Amino acid sequence: MNSSLRVILMTRSYEERARSLEEARWGEVWEFLSRHASGSFCHWLPHGFLWPAKDPGSSLVDGSITSAFLKYCVFPTRWAAHFGFYTHHEIQSQLLNEHNETEYRRYYETVRRLVPQSQLLEFDVRKHGWSELAGFLGRPSPPSGTPFPRMRVGTVAHSSVLWQLSPLKCIVFMSLMCGSVLVNFLVACCLSAAAVAAVEAVLLCVLGRLPFKRS
Repeated sequence: MNSSLRVILMTRSYEERARSLEEARWGEVWEFLSRHASGSFCHWLPHGFLWPAKDPGSSLVDGSITSAFLKYCVFPTRWAAHFGFYTHHEIQSQLLNEHNETEYRRYYETVRRLVPQSQLLEFDVRKHGWSELAGFLGRPSPPSGTPFPRMRVGTVAHSSVLWQLSPLKCIVFMSLMCGSVLVNFLVACCLSAAAVAAVEAVLLCVLGRLPFKRS
């Protein structure tokens, strides 16, 4: 394993995980719908315009459009097969393991076995905060008083954290997604109309030169 890599293992008891999954049932529905919509629209996005240079190690949950692009178009686990990162079988296995206590505990054991202790941070949101996280990553801590984002509070779905932290950015990103689809649709319509007109012109030209017998 590369010595420069850092792995953060979020620790949580299986009981809490199981209870959260049960309470967040409708949150999971929203999660699926949001990922389905974003996964469908991402192919239409002008990627080059949404990919400004990022400082290595900078936060992916910030006020930039790039972080939204990463969240909705690059990193979604349940859409990983769509982008070629994992096979459908591997994703199905992962979703099954989320509801299996033996596999859940085995996952933690596997990470601890594979990752050197000096490169692993077992992060518990109930005990740790910005100082532990920033110190482990070698990054400066946010300004004093910055709240630590809570990905799940009650039935809050994973997708809503960006809306909580930066609603304006998410609105802009969704507008870009929908706007890019509209622009691409209009361009496709124009190209289609131009192609039809070109074919008609060619046919008229060809037919005009053909000799026809008069009755």
